[in-house]
Amino acid sequence: MKKLSKKVVNTGKGFAIITVSVLGIITMTACSINYSKLAEGIGDLGRSIDHAVNGTVPATSGTDLTTPTVETEETDPTESSEEVTPTPTPAPTATPIPTPTPMPERVDFSELITDTISEGVDIQLEDFAESFHLDGEETELATFKGNRMVIDIPDNKNVQTAVNLVLDGVYSEAAGLYARYSNEAASEYSLDPELYMASPYRVKINYSYSFNGRLISVVTDYEVARGNDETPDEVVAHKDEVFTFDVLTGQYVTLAMVSKDAAAFEDALKGVLAQGISTEDETYDKKDVTDPVIVVHQQGAGAVLGQVYGIVDGSLCHAPVDLTNMADYLNSYGKIVYKIS
Repeated sequence: MKKLSKKVVNTGKGFAIITVSVLGIITMTACSINYSKLAEGIGDLGRSIDHAVNGTVPATSGTDLTTPTVETEETDPTESSEEVTPTPTPAPTATPIPTPTPMPERVDFSELITDTISEGVDIQLEDFAESFHLDGEETELATFKGNRMVIDIPDNKNVQTAVNLVLDGVYSEAAGLYARYSNEAASEYSLDPELYMASPYRVKINYSYSFNGRLISVVTDYEVARGNDETPDEVVAHKDEVFTFDVLTGQYVTLAMVSKDAAAFEDALKGVLAQGISTEDETYDKKDVTDPVIVVHQQGAGAVLGQVYGIVDGSLCHAPVDLTNMADYLNSYGKIVYKIS
């Protein structure tokens, strides 16, 4: 055994004390120690500590240290490993929306009549008849017939559009009822064909008009009935309407527009209508009349004739009126459009 004593290294900035103790039992017959290499190693250790204290970089001695090079194998970019294709997520299947089967509809006839009521103003009336049948069957379950009216004013499309919007609205209401009761007819027929055919649905619509050179009056009515075409068993729905339009402006003309006092004018017209529909068996008073309106007629010889329409006991009634007798109720616009001088 050999003991190495302390070695003191003076660094100039301080002292570093290195104590190295080597204890061991050396069996001479088993191994030998290279004391020169051991001393060289201790010297290197001392120099490393000295450089650490003084901040200097130690000089490299002995075999140069080299950075090991890691060899990598270049891969040909054209050679790619097999890509894993992700499994696509199936898109949700949309629930189909059933499309209703259109009603079988048969147009039996249609005839168009054009009436020129004034220069640049034409009335077109279409007479038509339609019937509803189930697929593959000749049995007529419902009918829709009558006429349809439109006005044609090529030089004043704004007036034409304003008037036709009202006229088309009436037809659309009737056509909607025809579609509705055709569906009901199919349902009732499927339950009891014989019972239904005893009282089928009938839809009718009618337009009539009159013109005085400035105003056009249109009377419309439609009804839904059951049973015989001429003498129905039951009236399911019915509606009457009266419209008067100024063909120069397209305005819907009301009593308030043509009179000085609308209430007084209306009261006078109620009296005319009540008297006009009274008979020896049944008389009416003006209090029995509601919603009176004037339907114009063409001027006569020395008189301006028209019709007073109103509701009496729930029904549309009318009676003739000489508008010259109503002149005191009219304002200047009323006298112009009714042609009263």
